[in-house]
Amino acid sequence: MTVSRVLNNRGSVSGQTRDRVVDAAEQLNYRPNLAAQALSSGRSRTIGVVTMEGAVDGPTSALAGIEQGARALGYSVTMSILPELTPASIADAVDYLQMRSVAGIVVNAPHVGLDDSLVTALSTPMVAMEGIEGHTPVVAVDQHRGAELATTHLIELGHRRICHIAGPQDRLEAVERNLGWRDTLAATDLEPAAMLVGDWSPASGYELAREAIRDQDVTAIFVANDLMAIGALRALHEAGAAVPARVSVVGFDDIAEAGFLTPALTTVHYDFYELGRRTFQQLLTEVASTESGDGGGGSQGRREKIMMEPALVIRESTARVPRAGRRR
Repeated sequence: MTVSRVLNNRGSVSGQTRDRVVDAAEQLNYRPNLAAQALSSGRSRTIGVVTMEGAVDGPTSALAGIEQGARALGYSVTMSILPELTPASIADAVDYLQMRSVAGIVVNAPHVGLDDSLVTALSTPMVAMEGIEGHTPVVAVDQHRGAELATTHLIELGHRRICHIAGPQDRLEAVERNLGWRDTLAATDLEPAAMLVGDWSPASGYELAREAIRDQDVTAIFVANDLMAIGALRALHEAGAAVPARVSVVGFDDIAEAGFLTPALTTVHYDFYELGRRTFQQLLTEVASTESGDGGGGSQGRREKIMMEPALVIRESTARVPRAGRRR
């Protein structure tokens, strides 16, 4: 009975028990007959995912977490990949998925200004990965906390003039990382150095790091993602600003290459795959809640916000500020 509840997403099962059943299903290579289940239960065993094309390594890993979590419980995944995320394109994608009777929908659209009013006719449970304004349940990494960890680390090393190379300010992650940097400096009565806005690419990190060190008092740079940090490391090397002897650098994401750079990059780590897996689990909760009549149902239900805690990984790109660069 417990196995049936987990595999069919019915009834109350503890998280630990659910994980054990899922692990056993994976080990036994269990594969349910989706067509037979849909006929017998009247319920679809497909979930829809709305995302933007051109996703980089991290978001791709999160989508893999959704897909593999779904597969383990006998769900298939239908993707709607959009060339750009706008209210109209997301509404169209959601309508497209609803017409295919998906059991639930994951929306990966962490852009400023997007809210779930764009799907007011939604009758299918929906969960947002990373964020959306409104009532839709959200599973996200605590970006503000990650920036706080990075900035606090630099302050504890004695840095007082800390620049921030930010991500695009139409992205919720970039906005939260910027706020985390500013709030942490303000809490220690430090004035922020320049905030320079990039586009997540190594090329923008390269150009903006060159600009950052024109301020001779800057001894540290917090970069909003590792790809831009890679470009920043290159620019600092070319400029003769040794890392970390002259400038300390902290990234964000902890991509696979971060530990193999020269110097190895200090960065904020979070598990993209786990983000996807938890998003899928929350969607199952919403589906079960809708079917039992307890609420849920995407934009018409309660607001859940599950925040994942990031962690700082300290490597070679940060060090105590040189004595000559210390300021009170």
